[in-house]
Amino acid sequence: MTKFIFVENTFMVPYTKGVADYCDPFLCGDDDLDDFFRYDVFLYEA
Repeated sequence: MTKFIFVENTFMVPYTKGVADYCDPFLCGDDDLDDFFRYDVFLYEA
């Protein structure tokens, strides 16, 4: 069995509209957080 090492097997990218569309629907099990990433996150862009 191969051990999955999270840090070595993942990468980070900016959360853009394209990433949001790719991840639609974003579901993590927390309704408030799901709604934030679906509707509100881009209101906080600098």
